[in-house]
Amino acid sequence: MVGVEFSVQSLFLSRGRSDRKRYWAIVGALFVLGVLLRLLANVLGYIPLMIFSIPLGTTGVIIGINNDIKRLHDTGRSGWWLLALFALCVVAGGLATRLEAGSPSGALPLEALLYLISIGFVVALGCLPGDPEENQFGPPPNKG
Repeated sequence: MVGVEFSVQSLFLSRGRSDRKRYWAIVGALFVLGVLLRLLANVLGYIPLMIFSIPLGTTGVIIGINNDIKRLHDTGRSGWWLLALFALCVVAGGLATRLEAGSPSGALPLEALLYLISIGFVVALGCLPGDPEENQFGPPPNKG
C-alpha cells in the first residue's frame, strides 16, 4: 500500500491539486484531531484546553480550507466554489438562529439539512474523480 506523501508547507498552500487519497487522509486526520480535542475538553475542562484548542482549531480550519481548494482544483473547479458553501452555511445558520428564537425545536430541520449539505460536500469532493490531464491548476497530483 502506497502512503500519502505531503510536506507541512503544502498543507498551508492552496495552489495546486490534491488527489482523493490525500484529501481523505487530511480529512481523517482533522476529524481525529477534533475528536481528541473534544475528549480532552471533557476531561480537563474547557478553560485550560483553550490554550491549545484555539491555535490548533485555527490551524485545522486553514488546513481544511486549503485541502478543499486543492481538491476542487483537481476536479477543474475554482476554489471560490467553497465560498458558495460558506455563504449557504451563514445564511442557513442565521435563519436557524431566528427560528430558534421563536421555538427551540423550530430550527432543528434546518440545522439537520445544513449538516447534511456540509457532509455531502465533503463526500462529493472526496469521491469525484480528478481531471486525468493537466488543467489550469497544474498537472495531476500523481504526475507532478
